[in-house]
Amino acid sequence: MTRDEIQKKIINIVADIASFPEDKIEGSSSLIEDIHADSLMVFEIAQEIEATFEIEIDEEDLETIKTINDATDHIEKRLK
Repeated sequence: MTRDEIQKKIINIVADIASFPEDKIEGSSSLIEDIHADSLMVFEIAQEIEATFEIEIDEEDLETIKTINDATDHIEKRLK
């Protein structure tokens, strides 16, 4: 899976859970500041990412994921 494919899936997940327009989400978009996701939404996003990519994101890693690019980087490393 390419980085672009990973990022597109993440953007789709985030847009769906946060009810945010997909075309307004970029790699640099902050989950909290730009997309206005609250802590519950961030948790739901993480759960959906785990299910979609068949990985686990531990709490320590979740705290470092602030943007779409951060999530993409994390998943890309886990899938290698």
